[in-house]
Amino acid sequence: MNVTRVAFLLHLYQPSVQDPAVFREIFETCYSPLLKLIKQKRNLKITLNVPLSLLEQMEQYGYLSWIENLKEFYNTERIELTGCAAYHPLLTKIPEKLAEQQIVLNEYGLGYYLGRKTGFEGEPSIMLKDIRGFFPPEMAVNDNLLNLLNTLGYSWMIADETSVDQGPGIYNVRDFDTKVVVRNRALSNAISFKRDSNIEDIIKYINDRNFNLIALDGEVFGHHSKEGLLFLGTLIDRLEALNYQTTTISEFIDYNESKNFSSLKESTWGASDEEITSGDIYPYWVNQSNDLQKFQWELFDDILSNTLYLYDFDLKATSEDMTTFPIWKNDSLETLADDALKECLRNRIVLSKAVSSDCFWWLSNKTGYMGAKFFSSDIVKKYLNLYETIAEGIEDAKKRDDIIKKIEKQKAALS
Repeated sequence: MNVTRVAFLLHLYQPSVQDPAVFREIFETCYSPLLKLIKQKRNLKITLNVPLSLLEQMEQYGYLSWIENLKEFYNTERIELTGCAAYHPLLTKIPEKLAEQQIVLNEYGLGYYLGRKTGFEGEPSIMLKDIRGFFPPEMAVNDNLLNLLNTLGYSWMIADETSVDQGPGIYNVRDFDTKVVVRNRALSNAISFKRDSNIEDIIKYINDRNFNLIALDGEVFGHHSKEGLLFLGTLIDRLEALNYQTTTISEFIDYNESKNFSSLKESTWGASDEEITSGDIYPYWVNQSNDLQKFQWELFDDILSNTLYLYDFDLKATSEDMTTFPIWKNDSLETLADDALKECLRNRIVLSKAVSSDCFWWLSNKTGYMGAKFFSSDIVKKYLNLYETIAEGIEDAKKRDDIIKKIEKQKAALS
């Protein structure tokens, strides 16, 4: 008997510099009701990407019960979680050393909030069930990232259709163990940009296709669209009434055959096929005719070239017990007796937050759905403040002063 299976992956994320009032509003309209919906739909299986950036803010604003509910859903296998980068950088645009640290930090953060902090014999230890899949921020992928994820032991990585020529599917790339799972772009976007409650066109699309893998921003449901959660609940009910099965991405892979291909195209989920073909892989993040964005990249390169030494610090060399230590929390850092370690970790976290893709996205000035402009001087200035904090620690006085002057120039241009 052939069973129609539909897999959902929802990416939940807020930048670390998000305004507290905005975060609380998104929590009330999206994150809180989304978990309630998952609890109600007992036959629903779904994959979520919840990076450290979001979990950290959930704790900061007192939403600990949300974290506990998420943990319960994960432990009872109601949901699947993916790996990611802790603070949402374009992993294809940063040095591999930094990319690996962001991925490992995110794994640690997931373990800290959603796993156990003791081992089998009661010893301090971060323990979390194996996470098989990986969500690259902005679905920015290339062969180098695939190689890194393969080295780190991930079973699969989600990507957009623009990364391959053969359309949505599950792909084996050369001798990599990590599979590339290519979402159904048209179906995902149809749901993402839908602003009415009629689901029959979506059901028809699902009926007409045999690879119903949907990946989109979780904020679509309740934040981007006020009717989004009602739509999602209605869609899930309709799928169940038709005896369709919702599955996690990992389950979906197990039920579908893989194809072989030789090379992954560098791509993002923000680029069209035409843009990818023309070489415009990062239309929302890299635009050489956008002077503010171009200058931001110059600053970005200056910061990285003078601070990557922060990742050379050997945590194993310290006498401090870092086994279950949340290095992203300032109050926790203050408890460290090793001043050199404390300063290094503080700067490392600031740098990790500073390289977010948002500092470029919010300079794009692109027009989105319903005419919204993707431009926010306030958000970009917050990232520039992080740049400034990092720059102040650069030992070379001339380099330090030059970078700080550039930062002030960019702030003035945004005013």
